[in-house]
Amino acid sequence: MALEQDIKIIDLPANNGEFSVVQLLFDGKPVMLCGYTYHSEILGSYLRSQRIQPEKMELTGAFREVEIPILEGPRYKVVGMGRAKINPKRKQFQLPYDASADYGIGPSWEFREKLREKFQGWNTENPNF
Repeated sequence: MALEQDIKIIDLPANNGEFSVVQLLFDGKPVMLCGYTYHSEILGSYLRSQRIQPEKMELTGAFREVEIPILEGPRYKVVGMGRAKINPKRKQFQLPYDASADYGIGPSWEFREKLREKFQGWNTENPNF
């Protein structure tokens, strides 16, 4: 996957804090979704906003049993998930890390590098939150 285009970021928090991220290719373009809930809920909400009813798979784990959107469908392919932190006033952005408990996948390193370019001038290496 070669990310030639700028990443579109949806719902980047305006305030300090930690949030969940879903990294995907939508219509072949890189998109990062941000939110404060499960990765599956962030993905499902975005797909519904684009009038896509994704196929579902059953998630059965220690925390919950639900149906969640599959990682690839018409017009989209999820390439990473994780968490990130931001402090806009101090221009600090901790690039996506960790992994999704729903799907068991971590962030895309290629997305991380593109985000580093997008947030040029921000502290992305060792932010102090």
